[in-house]
Amino acid sequence: MGSTYSPSLRIELIGNGEQVGLWGDTTNSNLGTILETAITGNTNVLVTSANQVLSVSNGAPDQARNTVLVLTTSGAVTADFSVFAPPVNKTYIVVNNSAYNATIYNSTVQGNITPAGTGVQVKAGKTTQVWSNGTNFYVSATSVDIPLPASQGGTGLISPTANSVLIGNGASAMQLVAPGPVNNLLQSDGTTWISSPSGGGTVANGALLETTQTMNIVYTVTAGKNAMTISPFTITNGGSLTVPNGSRFVTI
Repeated sequence: MGSTYSPSLRIELIGNGEQVGLWGDTTNSNLGTILETAITGNTNVLVTSANQVLSVSNGAPDQARNTVLVLTTSGAVTADFSVFAPPVNKTYIVVNNSAYNATIYNSTVQGNITPAGTGVQVKAGKTTQVWSNGTNFYVSATSVDIPLPASQGGTGLISPTANSVLIGNGASAMQLVAPGPVNNLLQSDGTTWISSPSGGGTVANGALLETTQTMNIVYTVTAGKNAMTISPFTITNGGSLTVPNGSRFVTI
């Protein structure tokens, strides 16, 4: 009957009564080379064209059986490229050491460059773990940029400044705002957040109290407390002041 080969890893399966006196060599090759490569193998794949097919061999070392595929490109490749694996179940860790994005597909037929289904893109300089059901590839895990950009759910900031505040709004990226001078407040200028003078507070070692002359926010005096300011005092730009029952507001 002769040997046959397993569909996914192409392990040699000895026929009944075959290879008398030789089956030990075949078994050792299956266990010590083929299976070991499929579990721990690391191979370099030099990409020489826009569509690179992984080498495939029955019962012998090849590229497609390895767990880790390390991709590099020759001078002939100057753009994004595709890598084609045989149409079988398999898990890979793809290390893209090239300057271009790589997409890994299953071939429709072993050895061709027609995608059997969806592929997975591994960006230049990144590592991605993928798995295949023989038709489509899927992402298991991928490496990320440090710092993680906002487009990937991060802030894009690698090292926060001591005592700074991390802020942002719908129109701008996250940013760090430093405290600024003593008594500054965090305020919006309509586009971003800034640290700016509060316009009021105790100064000169507690000897003076400075207050602003305009108020443009909606504010309610805290229940059970009083409030005061120094005239002239004007409420502008939609601001308002509410004084609850039992509290007082005084202008002097």
